[in-house]
Amino acid sequence: MTGGKMAKGMLAAAAAAIVFGAAEPASAHAFGQRYDLPVPLGLYLFGAATAVALSFAVIGVFFRDIAWSRNYRRLNLLRYSSGRLLAHPGLLFALKLAGVFLFAVVLAAGFLGNQHPMRNFAPVLVWIVWWVGMAYVSA
Repeated sequence: MTGGKMAKGMLAAAAAAIVFGAAEPASAHAFGQRYDLPVPLGLYLFGAATAVALSFAVIGVFFRDIAWSRNYRRLNLLRYSSGRLLAHPGLLFALKLAGVFLFAVVLAAGFLGNQHPMRNFAPVLVWIVWWVGMAYVSA
């Protein structure tokens, strides 16, 4: 690397450090004591609806032809005994029953439990375990 390129790289790194080092915490997201939004509710709902609508519009425009998805290699898990065991109707029923039970527990904790968000099971399960965990599971 020449001296000029190195100096430009160091200058860019210093500028990035200044810009990102001066950043303050965003007030739009929170998990804790307060439930009020830092923006009016109508603006929040409009922004959320617009983000969802635009994401569907982008997918509709850019992913019209999905022929590439037919070319990847597939694996039939039902060929194996462990795959058939996981797809057994009894096991599926037990998992569905456990899901309904967990949903009932979360509802009961939300309505009947301690209303302090740090002492209630429902906000932690919904916003941390479900919301963040489902992103990892689906990926």
